[in-house]
Amino acid sequence: LGLTALAFAGGGAAGEASDAELDHLRLANTVLQQRLHGYEQLHAKMEVKLASCTSTTSPLSAAAAAGAQPADAKALLAAHAHWDWRSVARDLLQPWPSVTQENLA
Repeated sequence: LGLTALAFAGGGAAGEASDAELDHLRLANTVLQQRLHGYEQLHAKMEVKLASCTSTTSPLSAAAAAGAQPADAKALLAAHAHWDWRSVARDLLQPWPSVTQENLA
């Protein structure tokens, strides 16, 4: 909406955007909506991944899931020290058991 308003404000003598400008803005809007949708899907996947990495039996996981306040920083730091960062990094950074030629293409 903001981009369209700018196009109209900077348009021709009558204050209207040309068809080419409107088409460009519509295309840009579509691209941005697709990117946003992709980022929202990625965010949802990462939340699921994070939930599977934290232990539900740990009292510290409740603080982390609740969006801990600065007072909980020490508790979160203690939880951070007990996580298996090697397996977390391996799961997130290497989704395949080995890298093959197909992975590189």
